[in-house]
Amino acid sequence: MKHKLHFIAILALLMTLFVSSCNSSKSLTTLESSQIATPEVLISASPSPEINNMPEPEPTPDYFEVYREKLDYFHNILSNGIENWDYGKGEVGLMEVANFNPENVALASVGYTIKDISGDGIPELLITNIYDPGSYPAKGSSILALFTISDGTPTLTFEGWSRNLYLFHDKGKIFNSGSNGADHHVYIINELSLDGKHLECINYYISQPKENDPETVGYFKDPECGIGQHVYDELDLDFDSFKQLIQDQLGNVKEFELTLFSNYTPSSQEASESTHPVVKIQWAEEALANFASYDTFTADESEHQVELLLSSTQPLNNFNFLRVSIDGVDEDGELITTTESIYTIDTLMPDHPLVVTMSFYGDLPSYGISYEDENGETRNFYITLSGKDGSLLLVEFNTP
Repeated sequence: MKHKLHFIAILALLMTLFVSSCNSSKSLTTLESSQIATPEVLISASPSPEINNMPEPEPTPDYFEVYREKLDYFHNILSNGIENWDYGKGEVGLMEVANFNPENVALASVGYTIKDISGDGIPELLITNIYDPGSYPAKGSSILALFTISDGTPTLTFEGWSRNLYLFHDKGKIFNSGSNGADHHVYIINELSLDGKHLECINYYISQPKENDPETVGYFKDPECGIGQHVYDELDLDFDSFKQLIQDQLGNVKEFELTLFSNYTPSSQEASESTHPVVKIQWAEEALANFASYDTFTADESEHQVELLLSSTQPLNNFNFLRVSIDGVDEDGELITTTESIYTIDTLMPDHPLVVTMSFYGDLPSYGISYEDENGETRNFYITLSGKDGSLLLVEFNTP
């Protein structure tokens, strides 16, 4: 019995120690858990806005305005000629046209385009002969003058004339052919430099009588491309094979769509026209919605008809739509015209315009208008298209 009580006492003691140990362990575990450091969470700061230090792009120049002075000058040459002209200014080929043609023909025989043909992003100004002045759109490839922009100023790259011909070709080449006589010719195949400022010679050929057979024309190549002593290598070619040699390098002649100088309005004339806003001319489709009523008239039955709207800012008495014929040019360079009234309105009112269906025939004006101004004088205007952007223009003219 005594041993039994002793065992029970020992067992009770062990249980007490076990429970105490478990409680201590639980307390330690709880303590250690509470003391474990919370891992630091790194929150990245909001990125700073990027500062753009790049300069603002410069606005694209209006290249038409950059070349405007040249265009005005060439229009004046074709209209009036010039007494003092010289090679190196782009005038020679224009003077040939102006000297042998009346003003209206000269203006309709030459056109221009502003187009980047060198590939540097800066458009060149090409002054070009017209193949067929009666065709539309006008096209040409024979260059009378080519300009590019240097330091913001038009700079001549080359100029051509009847005996110094420059043609563009579809392989990107510019072919220059010249003549020093019936049997002496030069043929140069060029490329336009990337900046458009000069021509780079690729091949240089000549034709001339052979030394040992003056009755026979030979074909020769200058290996130094026109630079140096002009020591030519004779080619074993006849006319047809030489022509094919050139053709293989050039491809076909390339044509450019052009604005005729007869459709170009000089800046001084545009300024003058802007001071006469009494009559306004617009494309009818764009303007008809502004009017509740209007008169209509059909001037012709061509398949190339357009509809124009003529409106006024004040009542205009004796308003006439005219057929205009250009009969020539007088000694002062003014057009000699014949007009015929083909439609009349007693008074054109601001709220009741006239819509005309008509055609543009070629480059010379075919139609116009007239009205009496506040002084009772008749004002005459012909209808044409701007050489700048193809917009409609009324240009005042005098009648005999």
